[in-house]
Amino acid sequence: LSDVWRLVCSTGRDFSFYSHPHDIYSHIDMILVLHSLVENIAEAEIGYQFLSDHAPVSIVWVLSDEPLAFKRWRLNCSLLYDKKFCFPQLTKQLELEREVLALEKLLMSQKSDSIMDSLRYKKKFELNTILTQKVEYAMFRTRQRYFESGEKAGKLLVLRLRKLQTSRAIPAIYDKQGSLIYSSKAINEAFTSFFKSLYSSESKATDPDFQKFFCKIKLPKLREEDRLRLEDPITPDEIKAAIKSMASSKAP
Repeated sequence: LSDVWRLVCSTGRDFSFYSHPHDIYSHIDMILVLHSLVENIAEAEIGYQFLSDHAPVSIVWVLSDEPLAFKRWRLNCSLLYDKKFCFPQLTKQLELEREVLALEKLLMSQKSDSIMDSLRYKKKFELNTILTQKVEYAMFRTRQRYFESGEKAGKLLVLRLRKLQTSRAIPAIYDKQGSLIYSSKAINEAFTSFFKSLYSSESKATDPDFQKFFCKIKLPKLREEDRLRLEDPITPDEIKAAIKSMASSKAP
């Protein structure tokens, strides 16, 4: 997050609070926005202290005309008021819970193997199956990003990169003229211009100049006997010596 007023009015000097006991001014009232939204701020102003020791801080936010890069899916809230949409999943579970409770009360009053079998192997089994499916789905929603996505370029990677982009965002920089810019497009152009000039060669030498330069350099050459020795096949004694020089209990 960035303090908008300090970015927009970087050369100005103003305060938003006055302490009467200490007789000092300070800037403690601010509007914080995401780095990605700084370029949409057109104006930022600290007002006057009318009613309290604090001055109001105001901004002018201009909405961007650029389309969003993505659209987040949201549930249609009107479906939550539709009983046919919400209740079918709960109806079966509630019926089984009532049947299990009734069978347990009946089993308390009279012991019966048939009631026990119906309670244990049928009703409780069905109820346990439904609850297990709910737990599995909850675990799937919680852990799917780590077990299914892995190193794939999916939603998990997008969320991770989004956090990194937010933490590494550059809200504003100074250009060559010393002016503060906080438009993402202008910032990218400034960095492009800087690195383009940084990695551009200032030398105006031609190919003959390079040939003349390298001809004066005396580079060492490999002797013929050394070349033949390097190309000789590896002997068993050399292999044994290499194995003995290795650390024990380590794979080569």
